[in-house]
Amino acid sequence: MPQLLDWDLQPVTGRAIYTKIERYAHLEIKLYPSDSYDNRVIWNTDQTYFPYDIGISKAIEEYLLFFSNYLSALKGNNIKLIFEITDGTFHLVDSDSRTYGYAALYALIDCFDKSYNSINEFKIERIARIKAEAPAYFKSAGMHFTIEELFQSLENIALTSSVKELVSHISDEELSLYLEQYSQNRLNARIKPKLSEEKITWFNKYKVLSRYGHLSQIGFWHIAIARRNGYFFSRYFGISNNPELKKYMDMHKPSHPSGQ
Repeated sequence: MPQLLDWDLQPVTGRAIYTKIERYAHLEIKLYPSDSYDNRVIWNTDQTYFPYDIGISKAIEEYLLFFSNYLSALKGNNIKLIFEITDGTFHLVDSDSRTYGYAALYALIDCFDKSYNSINEFKIERIARIKAEAPAYFKSAGMHFTIEELFQSLENIALTSSVKELVSHISDEELSLYLEQYSQNRLNARIKPKLSEEKITWFNKYKVLSRYGHLSQIGFWHIAIARRNGYFFSRYFGISNNPELKKYMDMHKPSHPSGQ
């Protein structure tokens, strides 16, 4: 791609909408040199309709960071970049992490070749429609939360212990696989036998479950806190290294007999 070879590292922007049968992803990005020694992905989107914590960020970031290595090899120079996610939309049924990987690739191409994957008027109208519908969905489905709502829920130690028991038969590795494959239905099938009506009512009250009966992101953070593995889950839900989380993890430190 000649445009890429000739890039003078001035800021460039790209956008893409990837659509196939039952597939949808829309992403807009901005690229510019990093002022540090590493690549960074910055999410600068409206959290009401395109929040970080919907299970697609890892796939997007993998494609973007791979591009930096490719560019460095192409130019014969170690180049570090900032990848700023400036906009995007998420379809309630047709979006998944793999589809957003493709969208990230096409958005990168669009940064240097606007003719490759043009967005027509029909696609622009679809983006606007999905963007308008998204806030109500994320709010009702329990897929988005504020940090204050999370901490308020984590204050309930009994709730955390109950959520931990709900997935006691599932390893961290299995949970990671479900998240990476966006397989909430498979995970739900594993926990459903342990969900009594009384427990469902309790979990719904504290937003541990979505309205569809899946574990919400708040539910996953209860697991992370109980297992003292916040870093593991922060990769998926966008709250990384918050010092407040350590306080909640300390509530679940294993006790040791005195003298040991």
